[in-house]
Amino acid sequence: MNLEIPKTQWIGTKDGFYSYESYPPSLYLITASFGIFASNIFSFTLLAKIVSLIFSLLTLAVSAIYSLKMKNHYVIALVALIPLEWFESLPRFNNDIVVAFFASLVFLVALKEINTKNVIILALFTSFALLSNYNALVLALVTLFYIKNNSKNRKLVIMFIAIVALLAGPWYLRNLLLY
Repeated sequence: MNLEIPKTQWIGTKDGFYSYESYPPSLYLITASFGIFASNIFSFTLLAKIVSLIFSLLTLAVSAIYSLKMKNHYVIALVALIPLEWFESLPRFNNDIVVAFFASLVFLVALKEINTKNVIILALFTSFALLSNYNALVLALVTLFYIKNNSKNRKLVIMFIAIVALLAGPWYLRNLLLY
């Protein structure tokens, strides 16, 4: 019996939605969670598009709060471009919107004082972003350096690394060992 997982395995559904198996799982898990309640109403593909649109709207809201706190007209002008994500999110299932949402939450929390509670929140949001898209590795490094440079307490840096490694690490370790 061959128990090896093929490296080119595609996961598909009966309504034509396909995904590569090594892609980060968070948007699929979120969509599946919504599907528990709405699977009789929507197909998985349509539900995935709806979830992407919801995250696009949430990103717009968080970014607007961020720009109002910054009181910077340039940030507000950039936030005005976020509705372009809606056109990106409508036709297809898009993990980039989910990572943008979690990145905007990271930036919003980073405006506050660096203490134990905020480092835990930063680590959670960074982990969720890492489980949304591989590009979030850049966000994780930037957040790590931000905590390191703005905190005199090195335990906070170690706590951030430990939480991110605990939450997002198993997925990356699995792909490293499998591929």
